[in-house]
Amino acid sequence: MELNNKYDNKKAVGLKPGKMNYKIFFMAMNLIDKVVCFRKLPQVLFGFKLLIKIIFQKSIRIQHQNRTNLNVN
Repeated sequence: MELNNKYDNKKAVGLKPGKMNYKIFFMAMNLIDKVVCFRKLPQVLFGFKLLIKIIFQKSIRIQHQNRTNLNVN
């Protein structure tokens, strides 16, 4: 299945910290975009998308901090 969208999947897969997280994150974004187009509930789903973005950014930041802490030791 080809995902043609405004989010760059290739860039997402290539990123180092939490590689799988990025893949899942972009797939979730695509799915939400499709639902938005289908259901026409942009306000509700925009809030949901924002929440997912914040959660993923926090998890990625935590992973990155864990890696740097390991390197210091």
